[in-house]
Order: sequence, then structure tokens, then C-alpha cells
Amino acid sequence: MMAVRAFEVPLPNRIATHEPDEPEVDDLPKHQLVAEKTDEVWQQAKSFVTDAFVLDRGPNWQIHENAFWEQHAYLGMREDMHARSGPASFSLDTTRERIPTGSTHRYQIGKHSVDDIRSMLHNTTRMLIARARHHAELTGKL
Repeated sequence: MMAVRAFEVPLPNRIATHEPDEPEVDDLPKHQLVAEKTDEVWQQAKSFVTDAFVLDRGPNWQIHENAFWEQHAYLGMREDMHARSGPASFSLDTTRERIPTGSTHRYQIGKHSVDDIRSMLHNTTRMLIARARHHAELTGKL
């Protein structure tokens, strides 16, 4: 297009490319809408989750802990998604080069007791409430 303008070649105002216009949010396929919402939720919650949830890993880890929790959020936001097949879907939707395998995901989750998970969820919830109160998004007694 730049060359056309540079050489002052006459063109019609609108060129039909047979490409559909940008889809409305309501027109997006369900999986794409879920992916966008998952990313939005993860971006909002990431700092709280990564502060409160920890993995007990050895010093030779290679995949960043945030990749694990991002994948975990991805699996949890989808219907009928589980640790065995979920990483394949996650790898298509993420920009991360390396992600945990399904077996690694199950292993890391299995290392946490119910009390550990409850404690991490409680801490995350407290941080979310404190942030909401700070920004006046939440008032009153809970």
C-alpha cells in the first residue's frame, strides 16, 4: 500500500479483501472467549497467587513456578480439563516456551496437603479482600 501511495496510483477508497470484520465479543467461539477470560482473570490474580502459593521444588528446577500456576489456572477455568491432557491445550494458548507436563503437574499438587492448600487459599483471599478494600471496591463486613 505504501508503494501505491508513493507512486500515486489511483485506488478506490475501499478495497474488498473478503476478510471478515473483527468479531464482536458475542460472536467469538466459546473456546476463544474462555481463553480471553482466563487470561484476564490470571492477570488480575497472578500477583496474589504467586505470593501465597508456593511449590516445594529442588534447586535444579527448570520451569518457572509462575508457569505452573498459570497452567493450573488455565486447567481450572475450563470444562472437562484435567492435568493429563490439559498441558497440550495450554501449550497452544500460552506464549511460554516451557510448561510443566501433566505428570509434573500432578506430582506438584500431590505434594501439598489439604491444610497447605487451604492455608494458601486463605492467604490469597485475604490479599484479594485487602486490595478490594484499598480500592474501595469492597466495603462493609464480610
